[in-house]
Amino acid sequence: MSESDDFSGFVDAHLDPVYGFAAARVGRDVADAVVLDVFRSARHTFDRGEGEVLSRSWLLTRTRNRILAHWRLVAERAEPDSAVDAPAPEVRIGTDWNPDQVLDALDCLPGAERAVLALRYLEGRPVAEVAHMIDRPHVTTQQLLAKARRAFHALALPTAAPTAAPV
Repeated sequence: MSESDDFSGFVDAHLDPVYGFAAARVGRDVADAVVLDVFRSARHTFDRGEGEVLSRSWLLTRTRNRILAHWRLVAERAEPDSAVDAPAPEVRIGTDWNPDQVLDALDCLPGAERAVLALRYLEGRPVAEVAHMIDRPHVTTQQLLAKARRAFHALALPTAAPTAAPV
């Protein structure tokens, strides 16, 4: 088996979980670029003869670091939004939801909102840590999280279509 086959097998074994991890956190469009960059880095590591360090953990760590860098860039560019007009529901994903439904809703959110939801609910980080990671004040992060939860619920739980009244 050639070295190229070895690396191709490695990619085949790990591409779907790494892509799913990234897509859930940054959306499919950004995930494409993140995953491509991570596997390009893995290829360079493999070509340098350091393939023994490559593992799914290595890939997910690199992916997470690329995602954090992306979120920081998004946070730097975003305008702080100080308006919180209604209490936001907690994010609770129903057992009858499929992963594509959740990803579709996350894809529609702006980057900063998707970032805080992913850090808070996918990774389970406290709000203070989320604020530190995206380099925003705690209160601003709470407001952004509330706005993101409202937007997520509006996208993921559209109101039921009205039923026709009996004639």
